[in-house]
Amino acid sequence: MVTGFHIFIHSVQMILRNRADVFRLAALPLVVALGALLALGTLGSAAKSGGMPNPGAALVFLPLLFIAGACALWFIVNWHRFILLEEYPEGWMPKFHGDRVLSYLGHSLLLVIVMLCCQRRRKNLPLGRSKSRPLGAAPWSVMPSNSKHVPRRVGRQANLMC
Repeated sequence: MVTGFHIFIHSVQMILRNRADVFRLAALPLVVALGALLALGTLGSAAKSGGMPNPGAALVFLPLLFIAGACALWFIVNWHRFILLEEYPEGWMPKFHGDRVLSYLGHSLLLVIVMLCCQRRRKNLPLGRSKSRPLGAAPWSVMPSNSKHVPRRVGRQANLMC
């Protein structure tokens, strides 16, 4: 019987068996992502040392975070294409499959939304802002069970799981 541990061991072995190809797939995206993250850290420490944060810093932070995320997805897409479709890397610059990267991004965001909705449903939380939760509070935080804003579940609905 195949367990999660066997799958994990197999995935580590695939990486170790294909070290040269993994390095060629990851080298350029990793260097670009690390450069973006280092610039992000440098800008962050510069913004903190000046006392008041610069309101225009978000105009720099968001593109750098986008670049780092795009590089991670670039590597992930190429790794899966290498393993599943046997597309071997040619040279040091792996192909950029923009449509696949956007597909991975969209599916990842969809999974995050589904997980947040399941968490809210499991904890019996309302979807909107309530008087018992201040405006700046995290929407997924646990509300008191005696809150009048928590809807009551009746019958079979109480047994539904996400």
